[in-house]
Amino acid sequence: MGKPKILAGVLIVAIILAFVYVGNLPLPMNLENKVSDYFGLTVQAATTSGVALSATVSTVLTVSVDNDTNNFGNLTPGTPKYYQLSASLFSNNDIGYNIRVNRNNNPTSTLTLGGLPTTATNTIPDATSWDSTGDGNATTTPGATLSFRVRKTESTQGTCYDSTEETWWGSDNPILSKYAGFPTSTTNIINFNCTSYQSATTTAVYWYRLDAPANQYTGDYSGGITYTITAN
Repeated sequence: MGKPKILAGVLIVAIILAFVYVGNLPLPMNLENKVSDYFGLTVQAATTSGVALSATVSTVLTVSVDNDTNNFGNLTPGTPKYYQLSASLFSNNDIGYNIRVNRNNNPTSTLTLGGLPTTATNTIPDATSWDSTGDGNATTTPGATLSFRVRKTESTQGTCYDSTEETWWGSDNPILSKYAGFPTSTTNIINFNCTSYQSATTTAVYWYRLDAPANQYTGDYSGGITYTITAN
């Protein structure tokens, strides 16, 4: 009695193997039941489910200066003094970014004689406030004022370039250098346009120029400016 059952079981296994060999065909329900009956196996159906992953990387913008306290030292009216500042900038925005500047707090003048009300006599004049419209309004003759410019030869841009730099600020030849006053509101001074993503920082170099009228009050003058980096 046991031998026919064993032979039947062998036959079922042979049929199953034939199905697998032919092309991984699904087992008929009656064969699944037979496998369970003879060998104690359980045949289960399988399903799959996919998961879509997504993420958005935000724009990163950083700016730092090599010295956040710039001292011109003693100033003799009629003899300009210059001070250089370097700023390191980074953005992961692959089309570029721009740098902006503005005076802090004081709409009349950037440098004010300490402890006195803001008047024309106790502030060092600013050059005409920078206007980035068109070719800009920087000049080679800023006079007895506080002014600034962007230096070209000492700025490194990697895969970024500044299409307005020389038009706005002239060349680094002292005779052809253009200067402007610090604006009262945040205004572009450099437009960095990038041809591709760059992982390195960009260096921007600025020159400050300071002169004062012959009748300028003696004393210690102070003030501040702010640089801002904005993605294009």
